[in-house]
Amino acid sequence: MSESRTRPSTRRRAEDARAVLLLAVMGAALLAFGAYRNAFVPGTHPANVLNPGADGPSAAAIAEDFPGHRLPPGLGHDGQQFYAIARDPLNLERVAEDLDRPRYRLQRIAFPLTAWLLHPQGGGDGLVMAVFATGAVAVLVGALATGHLSLALGGGPLPTLAFVLAPGAWFALRFSLVDSYALAAALGAMALSLRGRNRWAVVAAVLAVLAKESLILLPLGLLIHFRDRTRLALVAVPAAVAASWWIALRVLVTDRSAGVIEFTWPFGGLASSAQAWLDGEAPIAMLTVVFTLVFACVVLNRIGPGHPLAPSMVLQLAFLTVLGHDVLALTANGTRMTMPLLILAVVANATRRCQTPGVVEADGSNDDSSDARLSIS
Repeated sequence: MSESRTRPSTRRRAEDARAVLLLAVMGAALLAFGAYRNAFVPGTHPANVLNPGADGPSAAAIAEDFPGHRLPPGLGHDGQQFYAIARDPLNLERVAEDLDRPRYRLQRIAFPLTAWLLHPQGGGDGLVMAVFATGAVAVLVGALATGHLSLALGGGPLPTLAFVLAPGAWFALRFSLVDSYALAAALGAMALSLRGRNRWAVVAAVLAVLAKESLILLPLGLLIHFRDRTRLALVAVPAAVAASWWIALRVLVTDRSAGVIEFTWPFGGLASSAQAWLDGEAPIAMLTVVFTLVFACVVLNRIGPGHPLAPSMVLQLAFLTVLGHDVLALTANGTRMTMPLLILAVVANATRRCQTPGVVEADGSNDDSSDARLSIS
């Protein structure tokens, strides 16, 4: 390729990368500002961003850290439990006392461990802010990963905004939940893999499954599409790490709870959720879930099975069919559960004219260019 043709191409890539960065920073900053103003309201509990509750599993831990502040009534949401883990994530047996399902919650250790690294001095205002900051940075990274995934597939920078505009990103940040963190890592792993940054892609995928194990479905989709050793490592290594951590928790943590209760028979959760929505409950969840399912099916029809994101989208669709009522029907839950599929659909739609790309840059940045496609029969 001549130098005259290479320079415009390089300049265009740099301009697109700057546009992704600008959109991600602006979008994440606005979302973080809105969530902060909504959570840290004068007169509310200092840990309001965790959405704690007086009857919640972590009520004792939060009451200990904020004496003199009455917790709001009810159970609250899961953010309080990630805060409880972040108080002392190296003392698993002690932390388990403040969790409803200790092994299930501790399986998702990456998010609270990151918050603890920011503030290892224990609970209180500093740790609350560390948890919020971790979520805010996760939104920024997720937007960057979304934008660069689009660029890697031959699209433009505009899909960057899909991450910050997804309703699930708001609820994950506002309630201090793991979803943005896990999805940011998973999307980052996909973008890095498509750019040939294979070792860093594996690291990101490990973070994703240690934040939310179901996100293994995203790199699994790339493996199904490419069927090569690079993508096999992108799935096998994180799966091995997550399985090892699962075994370790069985040895280290006592747990007499019900464990994983999020699944049901195929379409059972969607059917019961639809009934609840028809009765007027959780309209935001209804709109988000229904729109995502319809939009994803339309996009799959447009892009066909040959698009690199198609297998990941199909896996996400299948996954949603076996989730239970509470996982889909409630506003703060259904919006988050459909977030991976929604963002994949936006990126796939924006890159629907691309063929299976030679996605590794021609500048020699690939760290495993000798990879060969597997013969899988």
